[in-house]
Amino acid sequence: MKIAYVSNIRFPWCTESEVTAALRRRGDEVVNIQEDEATPEQFMADAISSDLVLWTRTWNRLVTHDHLHELRNLGIATVALHADLYLGLSREPQMAGDPFWAVDHCFTADGDPACQERFREMGITHHWLPPAVDDDACYPADVPYSHDLVFIGSWRSYHPEYQYRQQLVQWLSKSYGRRFEVWGPQGKGMVRGDELNRLCAGSKIIIGDSLCLDFKHKNYWSDRIPNVLGRGGFMIHPYIEGLERFYKLDGPDIELVTYRYGDFKQLADLIQYWNAHDAEREAVRRRGLERTKQNSTWSVRIEEMFGVLQAEGVLT
Repeated sequence: MKIAYVSNIRFPWCTESEVTAALRRRGDEVVNIQEDEATPEQFMADAISSDLVLWTRTWNRLVTHDHLHELRNLGIATVALHADLYLGLSREPQMAGDPFWAVDHCFTADGDPACQERFREMGITHHWLPPAVDDDACYPADVPYSHDLVFIGSWRSYHPEYQYRQQLVQWLSKSYGRRFEVWGPQGKGMVRGDELNRLCAGSKIIIGDSLCLDFKHKNYWSDRIPNVLGRGGFMIHPYIEGLERFYKLDGPDIELVTYRYGDFKQLADLIQYWNAHDAEREAVRRRGLERTKQNSTWSVRIEEMFGVLQAEGVLT
């Protein structure tokens, strides 16, 4: 297929670049359209000459409702793809009138059944597509341990409706002192590519988090999970209903360690246990990496997306 992909593809580590690589890996021709640089005329010329228009929204400065209407009349399907949560957050009101949500089919990482009903009420043809990791990033770096307890990502001035991450990081810092490190823009700096693989493999325990409101939002989690586990990291993450469909969370072959949201006593017990049991921890790490390679890479997700589009009659 020839796919016109509207996105922000300035950085090799961004989701859009990983999606592009997965599409090309399966043999598709991808025309990348930089969302904040292309003109409407350039976009339409590329779109009309393509079999499918894919869009990952950043600024919404290019595609209009008129464009979508014209493409629909020409029989060219439009598909949106986004990894973030919208429903339930302060950004939800922005969805009204936004062309991004007016495409033929929209795929996001929000799989909560209640949200699917809300999408239907809004007239959005929505499909759940869980987060993924770049295929080429799935390898364990061969490095010795140099970090005990790590959190990776932003945490200050985060979404105001979600205070848990700040509470989590502050508790970890107070409880573990210098043993605990934050890697991100409000910590020791961002790491990408092989450097991130080395950080994951060189950390005994990585504490995970997802913007999952009160952890009652089913089937939604951050791409932090596949990105850490796929790089050979060992993670402890709050339990979210739906994770067990992708990872073994209990039993002898556990692949991802979880704890009850907000239960810092349980989290402390898990940190103590897994820090002291090196062989068991390494076995979990290896299994998590292999499971991620099997079911949570972008190549897997793109095939799932095309499977839905075929079932919907969009593709033949």
